Amino acid sequence: MVKQICYCAGKFIALKPKEGLVISAVIAVITAAYALLIYDFIPDYRPVIGLLDDVILLPAMITFVILIARLKKSINNKYVIAIEGIDGSGKTTQCIRLLEYLRARDIKARLVGRRFIVSSILSFVSRSDVIIADRYVHTLNIYLRQTEHQSGKLLSRLINKLPEPQILLFLEIDVNTALERIMLRGKKLGKYETREGLKIFTKGFDSEFVKTKSEVYRINARDTSGQIHEQITKIVTNALMKQAQEKSEKGTI
Repeated sequence: MVKQICYCAGKFIALKPKEGLVISAVIAVITAAYALLIYDFIPDYRPVIGLLDDVILLPAMITFVILIARLKKSINNKYVIAIEGIDGSGKTTQCIRLLEYLRARDIKARLVGRRFIVSSILSFVSRSDVIIADRYVHTLNIYLRQTEHQSGKLLSRLINKLPEPQILLFLEIDVNTALERIMLRGKKLGKYETREGLKIFTKGFDSEFVKTKSEVYRINARDTSGQIHEQITKIVTNALMKQAQEKSEKGTI
């Protein structure tokens, strides 16, 4: 748990270009200075408690500085594929199929699911080269605009510091067809699985995609699962081959 908290905090700092450099540098200086100080934050003469800074505080500070350095390098090397769409468009099915497709070709890939914030943050420190996101910041931004939770602004600030996806796939489907598919699940409808909820997200995606710097690949989600998978794998394969070629050309310069 402690390591996960360090990862999350370090990830948040590392994603801020200017502020991250300043904060990480300050933490590194403070850590080095504290290690060299004659005086301890907690005096050593106090029984047991006096050793806490040497046993816990100082190692934690050093670990934090190392993690930030690792995260900065890790984040820049990740290839993000985001699959967006309203409920009933088939996102999860296509994410799983794409994950299996990439792993079958020995590509280290990781799927970020519904527990988006924790999963996405930890995925950036994983050993995976490709991150497949079943929903990305666009969905969360639409959701946060509909809520008045006090943590909304903080969450919005956090998720919008995540990198733009290299590939942004949008499964387009009309509200009626999506609703029919949701009803077939036989489960109680969630707040945003209703006709009105689906309309909110359909409209919300249009405004979100205007702001994104990523190219949006629109795919007809009414096609068969196989047809959609074929389109997605073609887009992804071409993009990964292009990236590999660019890296190769840079290496020869």
